Amino acid sequence: MKDPLSQASAEKLNEAIVRSNFDNLTPEILLEAFKAEGIGSLEDLAKRMTEALKDPKGGPERVPYSELFTQPEPKSIRDTITHPVPTVPFVVDGVMHDPEDIVRYNGEELGFIPQKGGTELLVMRDKNLWAPFVRTLLLTRSVVNGMSALEQYQFGGYSWVSPQDGPTVVVSPPPVTFGPPVPPPAPPWLSLWTDINLSGSALTLDPGESYRDLTNVGWWIFAGNWNDKFSSVHRTSSLCMAFEHIHFAGSFLWIGPSESHQMNLHDLGWGDRISSVINSG
Repeated sequence: MKDPLSQASAEKLNEAIVRSNFDNLTPEILLEAFKAEGIGSLEDLAKRMTEALKDPKGGPERVPYSELFTQPEPKSIRDTITHPVPTVPFVVDGVMHDPEDIVRYNGEELGFIPQKGGTELLVMRDKNLWAPFVRTLLLTRSVVNGMSALEQYQFGGYSWVSPQDGPTVVVSPPPVTFGPPVPPPAPPWLSLWTDINLSGSALTLDPGESYRDLTNVGWWIFAGNWNDKFSSVHRTSSLCMAFEHIHFAGSFLWIGPSESHQMNLHDLGWGDRISSVINSG
């Protein structure tokens, strides 16, 4: 009988399966992954899938606005904060800094906002100032989205849209002009990818969803999780934030709305650093 895989080998095998996008997946590799997880029969497989599907702890939840930034980070945790050095410059209090200067702010919970398509970062230092500001933005976005939904009602299969004030004006269509193609608008959903350039595997959040603890959210039903795994982000029209700690704690990265992809989060000092995430819509 073949010796079972060690825990390290099992994790390596499972990661290879997920990151392969199944291009190089073979029955033999899949069987080895099953064996590494203690699945030796169809009965074992059915039991594991049933348990995974019944347990909702890994699913998304509504954005907990009332909880955000209400608890200060303990000093014991703040003292351990070290900021990875980005490859782009950053601005603090109106002063431009070289990327290496970010280590000056180790021990502080910072807010990172990409500027100019990710070629530089705006950094907010004082959490006592940025926390209520960010929470207000999230709440405002939620209220605005709710008001937009109230503009249209549906009765018995017919929809009614609130009429506009004033008389109806018929406008002639503009002349047809030709030019470069216009890209489609950014979608409202948020997708975070394990590899740079929007490759590997992705976790997607719809508007109004959040994950407070990515250590409890599995890559697939048998192994692994999404904690500290993301390296790129798809553009989105929604207000989205990523946090370095679970329960939306620690420093944050502003990742939406954005009309451009973040193709490499390592450039911003945020590759493999996200432990909780919000899509406020």
